[in-house]
Amino acid sequence: MGITEVVSIQLAYAVSAIGRLGGGLLFRQIQEPTYPSTVRHELTRIVSEDIERAQDQLEQLELRGESIGDEFQEDFDGIVGVTRKKEDE
Repeated sequence: MGITEVVSIQLAYAVSAIGRLGGGLLFRQIQEPTYPSTVRHELTRIVSEDIERAQDQLEQLELRGESIGDEFQEDFDGIVGVTRKKEDE
């Protein structure tokens, strides 16, 4: 084609630079996905569900006339209080 080695390399670099610039500009248009939840929120939800399940089981024990220990009830109430404070924050 009558092009020297230096010019052909410069031409290849120019084509590459234009392609990279075009690709970079296209990537700028990609939107970052937003997720509805975080790990902290999911862990809080899981613990809350476990607490609700335990409360339901305790209520069923009381309905059957079975007694739970006062110490267990105090511990359970403490856990519920801590998790409720965290949810409010």
